[in-house]
Amino acid sequence: MRRALVAFLVVLLSGCASAPAPTVVAAHRQPSVCLVTSAGPDSESLNQSAQDGMAASHAVSNVIESPVPAVYAANLERCATARPDLTVALSAGMAGAIWQVAKKHPSLQFALVDAIATDDQGRPADLPNLTDLVFKEQDAGYLVGVLAGLMESMKVGRAVHNRVGGFGVSNAPASQRYLAGFIAGARSVNPNVGVKLDWTAVADQAGCKAIGAAQVRTQVDILFQAGVPCGPSYIEAAYDGHAYAIGSGEDQATLSPAVITSALKRVDRALQLTLERLAAGTFTPGPVYFGLAEDAMGFAQPSSVVPQSILIQLGRVQADIRTGTVTPPAVIPPGL
Repeated sequence: MRRALVAFLVVLLSGCASAPAPTVVAAHRQPSVCLVTSAGPDSESLNQSAQDGMAASHAVSNVIESPVPAVYAANLERCATARPDLTVALSAGMAGAIWQVAKKHPSLQFALVDAIATDDQGRPADLPNLTDLVFKEQDAGYLVGVLAGLMESMKVGRAVHNRVGGFGVSNAPASQRYLAGFIAGARSVNPNVGVKLDWTAVADQAGCKAIGAAQVRTQVDILFQAGVPCGPSYIEAAYDGHAYAIGSGEDQATLSPAVITSALKRVDRALQLTLERLAAGTFTPGPVYFGLAEDAMGFAQPSSVVPQSILIQLGRVQADIRTGTVTPPAVIPPGL
């Protein structure tokens, strides 16, 4: 009888040990966080957004600047040496470096923003002390797609050819999700709308502007730049061609009068929620997804070109996505 009881307890305890326990921050203090900033195009607004998120969560923060990508690994190691509650990597370019540092420091917690960590072979990889903050770009893409589709069906302003365009980065999951949502949103309100997609693998400003100009020549009225580093040049082509443009990431209305709205990605909100969960003891490793329901995706205030009737319809669509009545797709349909 005693042997059976011992065997039962061993099985029970081993089963309990297999589930990762959530990280708990002492109740008497706010979490400490060390942020390694991003280098490269658009890094200033991204870094500021992340710092806004830390401030909103009242975290005790330390920011280590990255002037060039070559220092990412060293900066992450500097963070880990200080032993904060959470070390945050703010660039997809740190996907490999954060995996290496997190593996070296298994007692510490790490977070990678807007990417999936990769191992030494470049393959997606999980660690029990590492979480990936992933965005549902399709949510924001769907909303601006609805706006574009309605603009075309109602023939608002220069939107008279019933044709929209999208521009993304080749093999970039974020661009794929933005554009999948954009197409679905436009077609949900305007099934016959034409769609022209183009892709780039490099941040060639002149080449990106040429792609935008070519789309305008094919009677594309509304051009959506879906997370492209050379997006401003694409938007400039829309302005030069008397077309409309939709930005992404942040509100890009200041880039050009052609911009009628932008698909927003709120890194600040995702990081704020992550730190609040850490403080509450509900932070766990693995991919965590942030979309419209978490107020981490959305769209910027549209320009005065967009009629009030379209804004009202967008509000309804937002509510449907939040409740799950509408689920924007993350995959572009075949043939585009």
